[in-house]
Amino acid sequence: GHRGFRGLYPENTLVGFTEAIKLGIDTIELDVVMSGDGKIVVSHEPFMSMLTCLKPNGEELIELEDQQFNLYQMSYEEIKQFDCGLKMNPKFPEQKSIAAYKPLLSETIATCDALALAATSQIEYVIEIKSDAELYGQFYPKPSEYVEAIFKILDAHSIYNRVVLKSFDVAVLNEINKQKPSQKTSLLINREESIEDKLKALEFEPEILGVYFKLLSKNVVAHYKSNGFLINAWTVNSVKSLQRVMAYGVDGIITDYPNRLIGLIQ
Repeated sequence: GHRGFRGLYPENTLVGFTEAIKLGIDTIELDVVMSGDGKIVVSHEPFMSMLTCLKPNGEELIELEDQQFNLYQMSYEEIKQFDCGLKMNPKFPEQKSIAAYKPLLSETIATCDALALAATSQIEYVIEIKSDAELYGQFYPKPSEYVEAIFKILDAHSIYNRVVLKSFDVAVLNEINKQKPSQKTSLLINREESIEDKLKALEFEPEILGVYFKLLSKNVVAHYKSNGFLINAWTVNSVKSLQRVMAYGVDGIITDYPNRLIGLIQ
């Protein structure tokens, strides 16, 4: 479930995560950033996006104003005052409007694990660490501090074996491997990148390659799987694309519409 269940529920919110679990998904995908007071917050952007969030007084954010609300310069209590569920995202017309805030990673894990336990199941977490080397100290912490803070949360919940940490930032992945070599990781490849070139930038081999789905083919998937990698395709939404990627033999599919994928699998 990409950012929870973004096709039908506000992204990266507790309601999106819990509805995805109720649907029957086995893995939740989410993004994290760091607040000014060192908390790990579930959010795709390191600022209050005008596409998804409203000011505490209910007013809309205007273009460029959203980046002034830099989460890395705000306390979590300040962050929590913004609603990020009521505003309709024009990219997802079926998405429900539900009041929601940006939750902490620790709160998300506790909430989702409790729901899964009640259903006598377990879920896994694919956590994308949002980071950009050009923005260290401005919107993101340096990798060593960042990774250490995330590991403290995973340790507190004892869920290392149910977590994949992924990032586009190779420095973050190298730091994960340095601090905990046994941690399962995924190297993210975007639409402008080469899988081979990105792999060469890493100091180790990750277990998973998280690849933009249009870069994949049956031969590409077969090649990397024969070299010992698992392949996750992102973000696959249309039924036609889902069917095509499934035929490639990928190991995992990240989608805004897990309901569509479950309908194809069952």
